[in-house]
Amino acid sequence: MINQRLPEFNVVAAGRTSLLPIPRYALTLKEMELRLGGTMSIALIDEIRLKIGTSTRWSIKGTHLAAINAYKEIAASPLHVPILFSERDGKNIVEEEAGGWDLSKLPDQAFLEIDINAAAVNPTMYAMGWFTPPQGSDKSRGQVIQKYVKAVFQANVTGAARNQLAFDPKGALVKRAFFFYTGADFSPTTDGNLFKLEVKKNGGVVWEPTCLDARFSQVRYKHVPQSKLLVVDFIVDNNLSGALRSSDARALEWNAFVTAVDVITAVFDVLDRPNNL
Repeated sequence: MINQRLPEFNVVAAGRTSLLPIPRYALTLKEMELRLGGTMSIALIDEIRLKIGTSTRWSIKGTHLAAINAYKEIAASPLHVPILFSERDGKNIVEEEAGGWDLSKLPDQAFLEIDINAAAVNPTMYAMGWFTPPQGSDKSRGQVIQKYVKAVFQANVTGAARNQLAFDPKGALVKRAFFFYTGADFSPTTDGNLFKLEVKKNGGVVWEPTCLDARFSQVRYKHVPQSKLLVVDFIVDNNLSGALRSSDARALEWNAFVTAVDVITAVFDVLDRPNNL
């Protein structure tokens, strides 16, 4: 694997957006790592975006990325922010590499954008890239890349009634969905305010464990539940074949159940064509 420092950001300053063009190597970008300095921290990253041309295809808040990495047991430090497109714990090399951004096959150049919070003092930052060989030679077949697709929902109906969260993967393969909520947190023996997320495909339920039950399954597979986060993990056993296929879904529902009114920020972890979602 090639480990290389990427070009410099155009500017690194409080309250500004830092932009970095990713070179169009004939390689696959498997992961990146931000190196922070000054008073810069992941909590002061308001948003990380990866764009293909001018279109955002991967987006997440810094603290949400920290929680997702912690859930996956991806090591981090106050100075380092890992950004992984692959599945480190995949069952085989194909599953591990799936999701990498094959730069030579993208329809346009890729860019990394970082929104730095105005509270940062003398921030510094650069990025490293980890590259592997191209993913096949047939460009006509296209490729799939890993994306984080963010959506914010208001859950106003409490108790046993469903709050329908409108999200259409448009044929993408959904590996996981991370639901960050603002209400009461879970405890070792109780559910959080978002106590259940039901997923229905073509009228049939494909996911419905409660917060407590989902966390127990995730711990069994060496994942780490995070505060005020409910994870719908279709590949909890690191087997990509369990991912939710939406290409054959005539109907797909994401239904949230809460004990009190809440605001839910969802991050959908998908494998998708570069110019789809």
